[in-house]
Amino acid sequence: LGIDKAVLYGREAYIADELQRTMLPETLPRPTGVRLASRYLPAAETARVGGDWYDAIPLPGSRVALVVGDVMGHSMTSAAIMGQLRTIVQTLAGLDLPPDEVLHHLDEQAQRLGSDHIATCLYAIYDPISHRLLMANAGHPPAVLLHEDGRAEVLGVPPGAPIGVVVNADPAIPCR
Repeated sequence: LGIDKAVLYGREAYIADELQRTMLPETLPRPTGVRLASRYLPAAETARVGGDWYDAIPLPGSRVALVVGDVMGHSMTSAAIMGQLRTIVQTLAGLDLPPDEVLHHLDEQAQRLGSDHIATCLYAIYDPISHRLLMANAGHPPAVLLHEDGRAEVLGVPPGAPIGVVVNADPAIPCR
């Protein structure tokens, strides 16, 4: 029984890992005036499978939307929810909404997926012509800007509530 469970767990982990990797971008776009690079490294071998995602989405006017998110958990379900949230973000980016509105609509859609899925997301729009960066944060660790001279700067955007977390105005009503 123990061997069967280990084989089943290994197979599920392999499938979830493949699912997650196929949903991450193979290459990033090359918008004018922006140099993008990415590398996905899990925190540990045991945490390889989950709901981590990132994306770069070209927008009109040489702008680019930059997205990083994480669905809580390390399972096939987390990877599947990640794929749904990533698709929702890509669709919302196509509407050319401000970052805070994208995260608001993402939260609405995530809540329709069910009550037990929580994610963090950082969504930014960079305009290489005006050198302007607009950013919104839904519970994600802060972004780090790497300058050409090698200096790193933590961008202090106050995080809002994570995606999928219901926030009630009335403290007498319990939140999940």
